[in-house]
Amino acid sequence: MQRLPLLMGVGSLVLLLGGSLTAQADTTDFVRLREPTNQVAVYDQLPRSTRTLARPQQRQVSKSAVFKVLQRQLGASGMYLKLAQLGWVRQASTIQLTHVRANGTLVIFKQAPMIDQVSELPGQTTLTLTTNGPIGTQTHTDYRDVSAKDLRQAHVKTTQVAWTDLGKFYQLQGHQVSGWVNASTVVLTTPSKHKKSATKKQVKRVQTKRQKVAKPTKNKQSAAIKHQASQSVKTKRPAKPTSTISTATMAKINALINQNHLMGTLLVTNSGPKGVQIQSYGEADVAKQQANTNNEAYPLASLQKAVTGALIQQLINRGKLRMTTPLAKFYPNVPYANQITIRELLDHKSGIQMGEPVPTSILPNEAAAVAFTLNHLTSTNDHVWHYSNANFTILAGIISKVTGQSYWHNVQTGIIKPLKLRNMYLYNQIPARAVTPLSYTYTATGSVADPISDPLLSSELGCGNLYASVGDYYTVIYNLLAGHLVGLAGLAQLSDQAALQYSGGIYYQANQRVRIGGADNSFHTVYEGTNNGRVGVVLFTNQSRWKVANAVAVQILQLINPS
Repeated sequence: MQRLPLLMGVGSLVLLLGGSLTAQADTTDFVRLREPTNQVAVYDQLPRSTRTLARPQQRQVSKSAVFKVLQRQLGASGMYLKLAQLGWVRQASTIQLTHVRANGTLVIFKQAPMIDQVSELPGQTTLTLTTNGPIGTQTHTDYRDVSAKDLRQAHVKTTQVAWTDLGKFYQLQGHQVSGWVNASTVVLTTPSKHKKSATKKQVKRVQTKRQKVAKPTKNKQSAAIKHQASQSVKTKRPAKPTSTISTATMAKINALINQNHLMGTLLVTNSGPKGVQIQSYGEADVAKQQANTNNEAYPLASLQKAVTGALIQQLINRGKLRMTTPLAKFYPNVPYANQITIRELLDHKSGIQMGEPVPTSILPNEAAAVAFTLNHLTSTNDHVWHYSNANFTILAGIISKVTGQSYWHNVQTGIIKPLKLRNMYLYNQIPARAVTPLSYTYTATGSVADPISDPLLSSELGCGNLYASVGDYYTVIYNLLAGHLVGLAGLAQLSDQAALQYSGGIYYQANQRVRIGGADNSFHTVYEGTNNGRVGVVLFTNQSRWKVANAVAVQILQLINPS
């Protein structure tokens, strides 16, 4: 069976990709339409007035469609793109593609071998394979539908994993079954590595145990997330170290930290939670000669945005929100709120801009923090990427409105309790027994203390008012990236299919890497690692420069994972 990516028009089928650039064209970019609804408002002419804006055609678009951009022009209420064989659409309704050939086919920018067993098709009875490559990588695609029963009987396994601008894809192989699927559509089980002499009874017991891990029973689920549709949290905390990071490599890391005069705490692993090693450097309080510790909680700064993103996805899993839910449902007084979505807030594409104003005094509660942000933001309706804390403070307010509980309550029930975290706190609720670091700037004459603004922290709801240890933060990110915190399908949605961009608090990068960075009150926090959480560097510093902390984290990642 052969299918081409098609656009369903009114009584007609039109090829999505094609057409040549007109004389007026000013770009040769390619884009895809945003998910999850696949509905897009299309205009025959550039809408130049609100009257024209109110009369779009609603078109159904394939998830895998790639469009050539013919023109880019400012119209009524924002920027618009003229797409080949489609028409004018809002730029905010599209995602820029970066790995595309001149003919519009996608490039596989990363590929690696892998062997895993296909165990489930969540919510599906049939799987559609593309037999001549991942979707969109060929000028026309060959498809084959395979039933869940056939997949089981064929003992289908993965042989390759590949990445394109549409996300991650697995190549499947089995008896008379071969093809590619989007990684979010299947659940895999790693083959047993038990000895060949194991009895059938032993193998069966191992398989049963795996099934229990993948599908916890209701009485083992956290009360905070037991209502998530088809989602469960299976947590993994750093255990007794079994790292393969050599003593020589750790010596190089220590030298790198000392050469750059960093003080803080570092976590590294190249084998997941079981391989975690933590090392502290310098002092939390120089005057008192109080050393930094392995369990010390540092201000997360912007690393908190990934926590907020996970809470939003948990609400989406439970049907309480959608990526397309408009901001106007919660904060209608924000200009252009009816044209701003949850997805755009998560990705800093809402058109909202705000600096980092500091309140004159500590804000008393979460409502005051949201009000402070709403009073200081600017809504431009220009839906291009623009980093702003305001997006995530607003998301924190939405979490509270949807659940009827505070943002902090949701952090406790949706993150801290199910993951069994021990060292994550609100900035103003750190226990007296805990070590609290001060921040410093290195000078030739010694470490100079920097001021810490509690009024600033009080305003950073959802984006920088949490403290956590490196171990607790790695636990959060590992469980998020491994699919334990929001489910694999939820992670695919939150990460926008791992497109190479900022999504939900995380920068998704080429070569299967992710990055998160934060800076606040002279503290610098960095997470660098692989997109499955197996290799990770968590560097929290209370003495460093921003660029230096980032550069050192990258160098450490290269030391522990040269490949």
